[in-house]
Amino acid sequence: MSSYFLFLILGLGSGATYAILGQGLVLKYRSAGVVDFAHGAVAMFIAYVFINLRSFGQLELPVVLIPHQISLNGGAGLNTGLAIVIISLVYAAVLGLALYVLVYRPLRGASQLTRVCASVGVMLALEAIAVLNYSTEPVATNPIFPSSPLSIAKVTFPEDRLFFTGVVVVVVISVALALTYRFSRFGLATRAGAENDRGAALTGISANRVAGQNWVIATVLAGAAGIMIAPVASLDPTSYTLFVVPALAAALVGRFESFWITALAGLLIGCAQSEIEKLITVWTWLPQQGLSDAVPFVVIIVVMALRSRSVLARGGDIAERNPSIGRPHALWPTAAGCLVAGVVLLIVLSGVLRFAFISSLTVTCIALSVVVLTGYVGQVSLAQMSLAGIGGFMIGHISSDWGIGFPWSLILAGLCAVPVGLIIGLPALRLRGVNLAVVTLGFAAAMDAVVFNSASFTGGTAGLPIPGPRLPGLNLAISQGRAYPRVIFWNGANDVPGIVLRSVRFLHAIRPGAAAR
Repeated sequence: MSSYFLFLILGLGSGATYAILGQGLVLKYRSAGVVDFAHGAVAMFIAYVFINLRSFGQLELPVVLIPHQISLNGGAGLNTGLAIVIISLVYAAVLGLALYVLVYRPLRGASQLTRVCASVGVMLALEAIAVLNYSTEPVATNPIFPSSPLSIAKVTFPEDRLFFTGVVVVVVISVALALTYRFSRFGLATRAGAENDRGAALTGISANRVAGQNWVIATVLAGAAGIMIAPVASLDPTSYTLFVVPALAAALVGRFESFWITALAGLLIGCAQSEIEKLITVWTWLPQQGLSDAVPFVVIIVVMALRSRSVLARGGDIAERNPSIGRPHALWPTAAGCLVAGVVLLIVLSGVLRFAFISSLTVTCIALSVVVLTGYVGQVSLAQMSLAGIGGFMIGHISSDWGIGFPWSLILAGLCAVPVGLIIGLPALRLRGVNLAVVTLGFAAAMDAVVFNSASFTGGTAGLPIPGPRLPGLNLAISQGRAYPRVIFWNGANDVPGIVLRSVRFLHAIRPGAAAR
């Protein structure tokens, strides 16, 4: 029993992080009506800024290519308190204000769909900048809070877990946020602007100014969360960015209104994840990887199923029309031009650049599903790449393990993603817009943790062997004893007459009645 208690306490560290990130999400939604999917990415970037200041005395700017490092101490690390309070959190405030003014304020009157897309764009941009500037290798740093062993009921654990919980629950949430936003004039102005910004303007309250101030506070909270968890969980761009999923789950439990309930939900999610890590060592039949990361998705699904009509709705919101992308103009000339440009690029490029262009064409095919879903239906799905991943890995199993060749392996692999898409699409019957975006983001994070980290499904670091596609008389492999990748996927780089002849023969062979003759 003591081991279960130990894991419960160890979960307070991540739970406190989810709680404080959830508070920031509540602040942003209450003041600006934005569910900020980039909140975890902001925490990640501020954590990188802090670690670089603490270790090397370098201030990192959120840009690439141009110089983005400013040395503040001749290459020597800064004092921890100075790196946190004076620089990192001030940096977070400036970054939050810049994001609000440049991205979110101009979209204040836009639809929820537009604001969701903007926040996802900011999330991807910050993650890409972090990857380019810091790489994907995990980074560790020394503890911030005292981490000496502490014993309670014969259970020994690092005392920083209690510091996390105390800072988040007692100081930040219980006292500062809850009391300020309930009893102060600033809290009253925030609630007024959230309910009806036009009505608030008639009373002299600038909803934009109040939203900007709240955005700064929320970004500082995100930066504080990223800094506090950095010594406990190694910092990398992906995992920190996905901290927004459990934070969203906690904020949903609190209806994006209550600081207290959001805090408690965040702590419980962290503790539940830690307890599951203990249970998989006891019940070996459970999935051994990523099961704890599926907890936020379960919470999101349950909350949405129980009260989808009462969350993520503000007083000033009105019914929105689905976006209309209209019918394309000059369809055939545009398609022909794109085809010619694509062929020219394939021929001119070589090596890595040609492979990058081929990969871009593949991603473009996946993006077409977003055009159909978002452009024509007005729904937002953040799980399209997960569905593509299911099809990609299944083609390896179908072609290698089951011995089914091309093109049937390709067709069956695509069909394997259909039931998964239908299951995650069922909430679309009740959810729309930002609600569905939250569900699909949680699903994507759960799939990445549970399914795509399973070596039995993905083949581990070696991947899955996939035979080159072939048709009668045609070798369609991307490389066959030639420079990789080939311009055209067939056997013979310049065999245009041969490929035409073999295609005619193949079509003649498979036409109805050919076998009888």
